[in-house]
Amino acid sequence: MTLKQWDIETGKEIRSFIGHKNWVTTCIITPDGKRLISGSLDNTLKQWDIETGKEIRSFIGHKNRVTTCIITPDGKRLISGSWDKTLKQWDIETGKEIATIELLWYVNDIKFSKTNPNVIITANANGTLTSLDLSKYL
Repeated sequence: MTLKQWDIETGKEIRSFIGHKNWVTTCIITPDGKRLISGSLDNTLKQWDIETGKEIRSFIGHKNRVTTCIITPDGKRLISGSWDKTLKQWDIETGKEIATIELLWYVNDIKFSKTNPNVIITANANGTLTSLDLSKYL
């Protein structure tokens, strides 16, 4: 499937990011503005070079659709949520999985706490919110 970058002012397509094998469900731009990370129903995340549209790497390890992703404030780690009932922490530079956090629910969204950069809040498919300290899972 394809992710597209558009010029907001002209409405013209700038480039396509082609590589996922199913619908793209989430995306985020790295803090330096140079890379894009997308998650998909194909159970993977991909990192792209925004200037060229080329795939840099894939993050493979989820067993079900990737529904959400965020990047740590320092820009070094990617956190992904999936309907395999896990959160995964990844090293953005190498693509290696750092940790898996097993959950009891499907994750729909993740946000960082405004008061503690190690704490995330998950919005879950069962209508609950959960707070987790990522530093406990390194």
